[in-house]
Amino acid sequence: MFGKIIFLILPLAFETTPVPSRPLGFIYGEQSTNVAPVEFDVYMGPLCPDSKAALPTLVKLADHYGPDKLRLRMHLFPLPYHRNSFLVAMGTHSVDKMTNGNMTFIWAQNVYSHLDIFYDKTLTEDQVI
Repeated sequence: MFGKIIFLILPLAFETTPVPSRPLGFIYGEQSTNVAPVEFDVYMGPLCPDSKAALPTLVKLADHYGPDKLRLRMHLFPLPYHRNSFLVAMGTHSVDKMTNGNMTFIWAQNVYSHLDIFYDKTLTEDQVI
């Protein structure tokens, strides 16, 4: 019996989770080759009014200190009660990939400035996309 249990549990000991090739999240501004002494990770809702209010201050902070002193990294956390937030998060990943990260924060600021469009309950998923 004990041998059967070990036989069933043994594969779990060798199972590994793949480690991403780079840290997750979207980095603001120029990516310096130097490692910034301060890494500031923020978790933002793509359609959250509170995140909308916080983003200009975070960008101002990152601009003030520069990429050699502070690295601002935004992680998206789409909340289920913010209508269409998951679709906007997928769009943000697409913009980041298509522009090599150059337009991601401009995209986020543009989305935040048009929050009322994404809250329209008459829009279908295809219209939001």
